[in-house]
Amino acid sequence: MRTRPGKKALLLAALGLGAFAAGPNRVNLFYQVSAQPYSYNNYLQGTIERQGETLPVHLQFVRNWQMQKSGKDRYLLQEWGKKYQGGDFNFSEVGLPGPDERVERIMDALGRVDKVTRYPAGHRYYLNLLVFPDHPVAAGDTWKYEDRLNLNLFGKTVPCACAVAYQLENILLYRKNFRSAKILLNGSCRSAPGPNPELDYRFSGKIFFDLDRGRELDYQLNYSWVKSQPDQDLKDTANLELYSIFEK
Repeated sequence: MRTRPGKKALLLAALGLGAFAAGPNRVNLFYQVSAQPYSYNNYLQGTIERQGETLPVHLQFVRNWQMQKSGKDRYLLQEWGKKYQGGDFNFSEVGLPGPDERVERIMDALGRVDKVTRYPAGHRYYLNLLVFPDHPVAAGDTWKYEDRLNLNLFGKTVPCACAVAYQLENILLYRKNFRSAKILLNGSCRSAPGPNPELDYRFSGKIFFDLDRGRELDYQLNYSWVKSQPDQDLKDTANLELYSIFEK
């Protein structure tokens, strides 16, 4: 349901964003509660190389997404998949739920995650795909989000510094029906140099975000990583492309 202007002003105030009055050609970006789950068709392809062996990746599945209220200024974002086709893959590597898994994040409307049910602090699921600024933005504006994760590398937990740079490229009518923000992102997670296993994890792409319903629409992302532990001659690399297409 499209939010009427009067209701939208109340919603912005409830989210703590009402103090920022978006001027001409400026928008506030934030997630909104969904009365029912949204469905996305997802396609993941590319290669992973482990110990000199190249493994092709060709997967497809349906991802469900729903956001509900969870206390004052907090929300419960649930994601779960179905109809997985393809080989084995650790979907948490790209922040998505695997077969028979439901990821539940407690977060604010800007996408900053406080807690992930059943997962320790610093897990990959704590880095949400989109984290919005706390002020209105216009086409061409940029913002940055930083966090620290504790990622598993060759059986060891390694602290990593993560940073994601975003840009609102433009506002457009997407698929003829959705008033949307086209957002570009470029992110990385890197371990500190030292005796621990090392990680260089990168991701970039574009996302179309529904401004009236506060949800992601379609996105295309590229992921790559190099995991290494030189003293044990261990090395994993990956180059993957993910498409997520809004269905209903």
